Amino acid sequence: PLLMGVGGAGGCGVVCGPTTLLLAEPGPARSFAVGTKVSALAGFDQTYHPADVVDVRRPAKSLSRSTKVGQAIVEALEAGEASKNDGNAAAAADDDDDNDDDAAVDEPDPADVSYYVHYHGFDKRLDEWLPGTKLEPFT
Repeated sequence: PLLMGVGGAGGCGVVCGPTTLLLAEPGPARSFAVGTKVSALAGFDQTYHPADVVDVRRPAKSLSRSTKVGQAIVEALEAGEASKNDGNAAAAADDDDDNDDDAAVDEPDPADVSYYVHYHGFDKRLDEWLPGTKLEPFT
Protein backbone atom coordinates (compact mmCIF):
# COMPACT_ATOMS: atom_id res chain seq x y z
CA PRO A 1 0.00 0.00 0.00
CA LEU A 2 1.06 3.55 -0.64
CA LEU A 3 1.47 5.73 2.36
CA MET A 4 1.35 9.35 1.42
CA GLY A 5 2.28 11.96 3.92
CA VAL A 6 3.58 15.43 4.35
CA GLY A 7 6.95 15.68 6.04
CA GLY A 8 9.10 18.43 7.44
CA ALA A 9 8.34 21.24 9.83
CA GLY A 10 5.77 23.70 8.64
CA GLY A 11 4.29 21.32 6.03
CA CYS A 12 6.82 21.87 3.23
CA GLY A 13 5.00 19.41 0.99
CA VAL A 14 7.47 16.52 0.82
CA VAL A 15 5.63 13.46 -0.47
CA CYS A 16 6.70 10.06 0.81
CA GLY A 17 6.80 7.21 -1.67
CA PRO A 18 5.63 3.63 -1.22
CA THR A 19 6.84 1.92 1.92
CA THR A 20 7.15 -1.74 2.73
CA LEU A 21 7.76 -3.53 5.96
CA LEU A 22 10.66 -5.94 5.65
CA LEU A 23 10.25 -9.00 7.86
CA ALA A 24 13.39 -10.80 8.90
CA GLU A 25 13.98 -14.24 7.41
CA PRO A 26 15.58 -16.92 9.60
CA GLY A 27 19.00 -18.11 8.47
CA PRO A 28 20.75 -21.47 8.64
CA ALA A 29 20.86 -23.19 12.02
CA ARG A 30 24.01 -22.89 14.15
CA SER A 31 24.97 -24.28 17.55
CA PHE A 32 25.12 -22.01 20.61
CA ALA A 33 26.12 -22.70 24.22
CA VAL A 34 24.32 -21.51 27.36
CA GLY A 35 25.46 -17.96 28.16
CA THR A 36 26.17 -17.02 24.53
CA LYS A 37 24.99 -13.59 23.38
CA VAL A 38 22.98 -13.93 20.16
CA SER A 39 20.65 -12.02 17.88
CA ALA A 40 17.28 -13.74 18.18
CA LEU A 41 14.30 -13.41 15.87
CA ALA A 42 11.64 -12.55 18.45
CA GLY A 43 8.21 -14.10 18.22
CA PHE A 44 6.53 -10.98 19.64
CA ASP A 45 7.54 -8.61 16.82
CA GLN A 46 9.39 -10.73 14.21
CA THR A 47 12.57 -8.65 14.40
CA TYR A 48 16.04 -9.51 15.69
CA HIS A 49 16.96 -8.45 19.24
CA PRO A 50 20.11 -9.04 21.33
CA ALA A 51 19.51 -11.96 23.68
CA ASP A 52 21.30 -14.45 25.93
CA VAL A 53 20.95 -18.21 25.56
CA VAL A 54 19.58 -19.38 28.93
CA ASP A 55 18.96 -23.07 28.19
CA VAL A 56 19.43 -25.58 25.38
CA ARG A 57 17.03 -28.43 24.55
CA ARG A 58 18.35 -31.17 22.29
CA PRO A 59 16.16 -33.84 20.70
CA ALA A 60 16.04 -37.24 22.37
CA LYS A 61 19.00 -39.28 21.23
CA SER A 62 18.35 -42.35 19.17
CA LEU A 63 19.96 -45.52 20.38
CA SER A 64 23.55 -46.03 19.30
CA ARG A 65 24.54 -49.04 17.25
CA SER A 66 26.21 -50.80 20.19
CA THR A 67 23.10 -50.31 22.34
CA LYS A 68 20.91 -51.79 19.59
CA VAL A 69 23.20 -54.83 19.34
CA GLY A 70 23.11 -55.28 23.12
CA GLN A 71 19.33 -55.04 23.15
CA ALA A 72 19.06 -57.64 20.39
CA ILE A 73 21.21 -60.07 22.41
CA VAL A 74 19.13 -59.52 25.56
CA GLU A 75 15.89 -60.01 23.63
CA ALA A 76 17.22 -63.19 22.03
CA LEU A 77 18.34 -64.55 25.41
CA GLU A 78 14.99 -63.78 26.97
CA ALA A 79 13.23 -65.53 24.10
CA GLY A 80 15.50 -68.55 24.53
CA GLU A 81 16.71 -68.38 20.93
CA ALA A 82 20.40 -67.87 21.72
CA SER A 83 22.96 -68.65 24.35
CA LYS A 84 25.50 -66.22 25.84
CA ASN A 85 28.17 -67.36 23.38
CA ASP A 86 25.96 -67.23 20.30
CA GLY A 87 26.66 -64.21 18.09
CA ASN A 88 23.64 -64.66 15.79
CA ALA A 89 21.59 -61.98 17.55
CA ALA A 90 24.46 -59.50 17.38
CA ALA A 91 24.99 -60.28 13.70
CA ALA A 92 21.28 -59.84 12.99
CA ALA A 93 21.19 -56.48 14.77
CA ASP A 94 24.39 -55.45 13.00
CA ASP A 95 22.88 -56.31 9.59
CA ASP A 96 19.79 -54.18 10.25
CA ASP A 97 21.79 -51.02 10.89
CA ASP A 98 24.67 -51.05 8.41
CA ASN A 99 24.11 -47.37 7.62
CA ASP A 100 24.19 -46.14 11.24
CA ASP A 101 26.69 -43.40 11.92
CA ASP A 102 27.66 -43.15 15.61
CA ALA A 103 29.01 -39.61 15.11
CA ALA A 104 25.56 -38.46 13.96
CA VAL A 105 24.02 -39.84 17.15
CA ASP A 106 26.31 -37.70 19.32
CA GLU A 107 25.76 -34.42 17.43
CA PRO A 108 22.10 -33.59 16.65
CA ASP A 109 21.22 -31.50 13.63
CA PRO A 110 21.45 -27.83 14.72
CA ALA A 111 18.02 -27.22 13.21
CA ASP A 112 16.54 -29.71 15.71
CA VAL A 113 18.01 -27.95 18.76
CA SER A 114 15.86 -25.40 20.63
CA TYR A 115 17.20 -22.49 22.67
CA TYR A 116 15.53 -20.65 25.54
CA VAL A 117 16.51 -16.99 25.18
CA HIS A 118 16.18 -13.87 27.32
CA TYR A 119 15.97 -10.61 25.36
CA HIS A 120 18.12 -7.72 26.61
CA GLY A 121 15.98 -4.84 27.86
CA PHE A 122 12.72 -6.85 27.83
CA ASP A 123 10.70 -8.40 30.64
CA LYS A 124 11.40 -12.08 31.30
CA ARG A 125 7.79 -12.85 30.37
CA LEU A 126 8.91 -12.45 26.75
CA ASP A 127 11.64 -15.11 27.12
CA GLU A 128 10.90 -17.97 24.74
CA TRP A 129 12.06 -21.21 23.17
CA LEU A 130 13.33 -20.72 19.63
CA PRO A 131 14.65 -23.15 17.02
CA GLY A 132 18.31 -22.77 16.05
CA THR A 133 17.25 -21.33 12.69
CA LYS A 134 15.99 -18.16 14.44
CA LEU A 135 19.31 -17.34 16.13
CA GLU A 136 22.31 -15.56 14.64
CA PRO A 137 25.72 -14.84 16.17
CA PHE A 138 25.69 -11.43 17.85
CA THR A 139 27.82 -8.88 16.03
